[in-house]
Amino acid sequence: GGYAGPGCDRCAPDHYGYPICRKCLAEADCHGHGVCNATGACACNEGYSSAGCNECAPEWFSYPQCFKRGAYAFHTTPSNPVANV
Repeated sequence: GGYAGPGCDRCAPDHYGYPICRKCLAEADCHGHGVCNATGACACNEGYSSAGCNECAPEWFSYPQCFKRGAYAFHTTPSNPVANV
């Protein structure tokens, strides 16, 4: 599975890295915090890390929001800031 084309010479949709064709669904595999790169691994958005983008990167905190340390973060509204940490 994971191949497409008359000669199976390319990856099927949501599969990456021909000739290996690894399946990657960004919303599920990258937990909504990244995209699938050309090899089928997650490329995490800024502030996220790990193979599945399901942890905050160093100097970021409060997964799943992942706020940068030293910056103001807001829980629910701009009038209700979390302390600058």
